[in-house]
Amino acid sequence: MPLLDHFRTKTGPVRWPSVHAAWGGEIMRRLNTNWLGERYVAMERLTVSEHTEIDIATYDTFPSDSHGSNGTAVAALPTWTVSAPTITYPTTFPELNEIQIVSEDSGRIVAAIELVSKGNKDRPSSRQAFAAKCVDYLGQGVCVVLIDVVTERKANLHNEIARMTDAPIEAMLPDDVSLYAASYRPTTRELDFQIDLWTVPCAIGQPLPTMPLRLTGDTFIPIEFESTYVNVCRLLRLIR
Repeated sequence: MPLLDHFRTKTGPVRWPSVHAAWGGEIMRRLNTNWLGERYVAMERLTVSEHTEIDIATYDTFPSDSHGSNGTAVAALPTWTVSAPTITYPTTFPELNEIQIVSEDSGRIVAAIELVSKGNKDRPSSRQAFAAKCVDYLGQGVCVVLIDVVTERKANLHNEIARMTDAPIEAMLPDDVSLYAASYRPTTRELDFQIDLWTVPCAIGQPLPTMPLRLTGDTFIPIEFESTYVNVCRLLRLIR
């Protein structure tokens, strides 16, 4: 099935969040059903850019009673006033649609699949945050597979990752390639840390590729972007 442009059609931008979320779930289902067996499990992680404040519950006043619920005396909490912050500034945390592959034996993440979102590409800080997360995974020996089918922004996140990992110029994608899939397999050979890289350009109107994902050693499984994408498009009635 040809890749649809989810950002330049009448209903595309409205349906893209559902496509994006459902695609991650479909990839997770396919991996757990067909490829991972008993030793590994795929789990989806999904966040969006609108972060809510995380805080410990506090109260405006403390009860004057210095006794606990069972009548025993408890120490009153001291009061402490925090000073004004030195500075308050905006920042960026990457939007996340990610499938983690976890070892059932050790609980360790062995691989991550990243579905690029519009928010990952919209400004330099977003692109750097996304790339830094992927590089951090690679530094921990985690295989990373990503796919970018976001046509609304032309930034290339693979090239950001390549620059952060001191990749040679041959590892970079051309400036006119903004849709692609990439697989990064970190490994050590003769005491040197290396990255095996696979890149495949994508295009509107063309099928999506199948990419390799390393589980352990030289054991790889396929990430079937095309078939999972087709299933989601049918589910959401984008195709018949």
